[in-house]
Amino acid sequence: MLKRTDNFHEVLKKINAELGQVESKLGGPYIKLYVKDELEHRKLTKYLKIADLEYFTMTPRSERPIKVVIRGIPPETPAEYVKESLIEEYKFEIEKVAQLTQFKTKRPLPIYQITLKNNEVNKGIWNVNTLMLVKVTVRKFERKTGTIQCFNCNQWHHSAAGCGYKPRCIKCGGPHAKDQCTEKPKDVPICINYIIPIILNKRKVTTNWQTFKNYLNSNVKYALPNISNPSEIEIHIKNLTTDILNAYHNSSRPLKPNEELHLPPHIRDLKTVRNRSKKVWQRSRDPVSKNSYNIAQARFRSAITDFNQTSYSNEIEQLNIYDGSLWQRTKRLKTKRSNIPQLKNPNSNLPAHTNLEKAEILANHFETQFTSNDIRDPNTENTVINSIAKFNSNSSPNKFKNVKPSEITDYLKKIKINKTPGMDGITNKMLKNLPLKIILKLTNIYNYLFKFNYFPNCWKTARILPILKPGKDPTHAVSYRPISLLPTLSKLGEKFILNRYMKHANQIKIPIPQQFGFTAQLSTTHQLLRVIEHIHEGKANRLATAAIFLDIAKAFDKVWIQGLIHKLIAYHFPPYIIKIICSYLQDRYFTVAVKDTDSSSRKLNAGVPQGGILAPYIFVLFMNDVPQQRNITLSLYADDTAILAQGKTPEQTLTFPSKITL
Repeated sequence: MLKRTDNFHEVLKKINAELGQVESKLGGPYIKLYVKDELEHRKLTKYLKIADLEYFTMTPRSERPIKVVIRGIPPETPAEYVKESLIEEYKFEIEKVAQLTQFKTKRPLPIYQITLKNNEVNKGIWNVNTLMLVKVTVRKFERKTGTIQCFNCNQWHHSAAGCGYKPRCIKCGGPHAKDQCTEKPKDVPICINYIIPIILNKRKVTTNWQTFKNYLNSNVKYALPNISNPSEIEIHIKNLTTDILNAYHNSSRPLKPNEELHLPPHIRDLKTVRNRSKKVWQRSRDPVSKNSYNIAQARFRSAITDFNQTSYSNEIEQLNIYDGSLWQRTKRLKTKRSNIPQLKNPNSNLPAHTNLEKAEILANHFETQFTSNDIRDPNTENTVINSIAKFNSNSSPNKFKNVKPSEITDYLKKIKINKTPGMDGITNKMLKNLPLKIILKLTNIYNYLFKFNYFPNCWKTARILPILKPGKDPTHAVSYRPISLLPTLSKLGEKFILNRYMKHANQIKIPIPQQFGFTAQLSTTHQLLRVIEHIHEGKANRLATAAIFLDIAKAFDKVWIQGLIHKLIAYHFPPYIIKIICSYLQDRYFTVAVKDTDSSSRKLNAGVPQGGILAPYIFVLFMNDVPQQRNITLSLYADDTAILAQGKTPEQTLTFPSKITL
C-alpha cells in the first residue's frame, strides 16, 4: 500500500521502469501495488526504501501465523509448561503461549492463546483434543473488532511488522521512536495525527470549577509582564491559553456510561443500595442476595423514570414565547444534522470520499468567496491608496482609554456558556470561572494591544463549519453556508475595541437614521413597519408607491478592506481605533472543519470576519454613505435595502429607476 501523493503518476512510472509492469489500483488514500511472488515483493520493498517512499505491506493469508485458543487446561498451569507440552507431545513449532485473564478482576482463565508458524505440521493443531492427559478443545482466536494501529508510525490499518513509514513518537509527534523521546509528558496531550491539542468533549466530561480556579491561582505567576513589542504579546497569549487549558484538563474527568450528575439525594441513596446489593450477590452468588439486588434495581429504575418524567414536564411547562425558550426548544427538535455526502470536485468532477478531501473542496470554494468583487475604478482606488498612505505617514500620539478589569467582568457576566469555542479550545464557561489573577493578566494584555495598535495573529484564524442551505444539492460545495467560530479571547478583545469605536460613532451620528441593522432598540420588524406605514400614507394621499428591493450577494464576505479603512479615516475616527481595526482586518485565515478533520489554512482576501463582535458594526459603517436622493425613501437593514418612491399615477413611478444613482 503506497501512500498516494500529487505526483503518483510519475512515481508509478519509475516503479514500472525499475521493476517491470506492476499492477496498481486506487485504494482510498493509498495506491495498491500487487506482486506475483516473494522475490518481486522483496525487490519492490527494497526500491521503495531506497526511493524514500512511504508504504506498508499486507501479509498474505498463507503467510500469517496460526492463532488458536485452547480451553480446558487448569488455570494454575504456567504458560511455559503448556508450550513445552505442545512441543513434546505434538512436535509443533510454537512462537508464543499466553494465558488469558478475566477483564475486570484479572483472574487467570483456563484459556491459553497459542501462536504458531504457518506450516503443514502446525496445521495439525486443529486436530488436538487432549493435552497433558486432559481433554481440551481448540478454537480459532477471534480478534477484538476495531481498527489496527501501527506502533511504529501510529497510523491506521496496518501493523509495525510491515510498516515502511518513518517512525513517529506517540508522545510528541516527532520523527523518532517512543523509547527515544526525551520530552516530558504534556499537561495537555496532543493528537499526533493532526498535531492539535486534545480537547475533551464538553458534553461528556464533568469539571470541578473550584479546582480549575485553584490550579490557575497555584500555577500561574501573578507578575504582570512588561511587553516591549507585538511578538511578545503573541508569546504571552499562547502561554496564558496553555495555562487555562491545562487547568481545565486537570480539573475535568470523563463521565462514566449512564452517569447522572444532578440526581436528588433520595435517588442517590437508592443507587447506593442497588450497588451494594449487586456486590453482595456477585461475591456470594446466593439466590436470596440476587432477589435483594433485583428489588433494589427495580426501585432505582422506577425512581429514575419518575424523576426524568417530572423534570421533563416541569421544563415543558416553563417554556414561553417571551424569553425565547419555546422557540429555542422548537429549533432544537426541528434541526436535523446530517453528514456531508460525497462532494463533487468542481475541477475533476470526481467525488470526495474522505473528510479531508471534503474539507479541502469546501475550503477552495470559500476561498474564492472571500474576495472583493472585480469592479475597478482607478480614480477611487487612487483616492483610497493616497488617503491611507497619508494617514500612515502622519505619526500622532497614541492616546487611548485603558481597559479596566471591571470591563472584563461586566462582559463575562453577560456571555452565554453554550457557545462553541474557536481554534484555541477555550469556552465561555472557562472564561466565567477565571480567577482575579488571570483577569488582571488579561487586562494587562488588552492594554498592550491598544498601546501597539496590534491585534494578535493567533486570534485571526477562524474554524468554519459548513451548513447546508435549505433545498440545495448537498453534493456541491456552493450549496453550503460558512459559519465561523472565533477564539473567545478574540471576541473579548473585539468588545473593548467596539466600546471605544461606538463612543466616536455616536458622536458623529453613525449609522444614518435609515439604517436599522445592528442598532440599539431597532429590528427588522421596526423597519418593515416603517415601509408599510410609508405605503399606507401614500395610499391615503392617493399616491402610487414603487419599490426596489436589493440584497447584495455575499455582502459581508466581499467588503473591500482598504475602502473600509479609507472610510474610517474620512469619518475622523481616533488614529488608535483606525490602526487596531486595520490590524484586526488584515492577514486573517480560516480552516474548514468536516467532523474532526480540518482543511489546510486559507487566507481571507476580503470581507469582515463572520462571527466577530466588531464586524457587523464596521460593515454598517461601510454601508453608511449609501446615496440618498430627494423624494426617495431609503430603508436599510445591514445590506438589505428597500428604495421607495411615490407618484400621483403608476405611470409616473415608471421614471423612478432613472432617478436612482448608486
